[in-house]
Amino acid sequence: MLLELTDGRALVVSARHVLQRGEWWVEVPIVLADGTRLPLRGKATRETTDHLAFDDWETPLIAVHPEAALPCNFGDIAFGWLDANGLVAVHRKVIEKGAAMDLRCYLGPTGDQPVPDQAYGFAAPNRDQWSGPEERGVIIRDVSSEVYMTLKATESSRNSFTFELARKHKGHRYYRGVSGAPIADVHGTIVALVVAGQPRKRLIKGGGFAKVCREIERRYGKLRTLPP
Repeated sequence: MLLELTDGRALVVSARHVLQRGEWWVEVPIVLADGTRLPLRGKATRETTDHLAFDDWETPLIAVHPEAALPCNFGDIAFGWLDANGLVAVHRKVIEKGAAMDLRCYLGPTGDQPVPDQAYGFAAPNRDQWSGPEERGVIIRDVSSEVYMTLKATESSRNSFTFELARKHKGHRYYRGVSGAPIADVHGTIVALVVAGQPRKRLIKGGGFAKVCREIERRYGKLRTLPP
């Protein structure tokens, strides 16, 4: 999930065990002048992008630089900086082509915590499949999701929240790749990020979002949010 400071710097907030392992990039969706949207990741068809001529027909990627890990009492949550030079370079290229970036940041609220008797859910595009010939195919992206979850338990000292699923846990294969997905209420307010699951108990573990946002602001300055 993307957040933006008032000074223009952008952060990626995700599960610690994801962000602190390997190399990561943020996909930059491109919207053409006619409203056509370049696919996320991979090569696009020439019919879609012929008048745009992006290098290799690919959606741009911007590197993420992980920050030092937060203390363990923040839960399994970490954040990283979006590469500023890469963002500027992609923006210039997109403008030259007469297109626009669709890089959306979450603009709040950032201080809410999950409460009992409220419904929560998440959705994460986590299963990609290439379909069609090498030069003319498309990326098919499936989404794993849950809705109508309810708060089961809170561990304030660990910044951890446990949510009970409204249906049977669908197993690791279905949820693989959803770590770091925002958990939101029915109004779209983010309260936690997915960090783990317990299949036999129909539970999803979430790291609290509000505490992480407060720590980011303490260290680096105000997050950009919309007025209440």
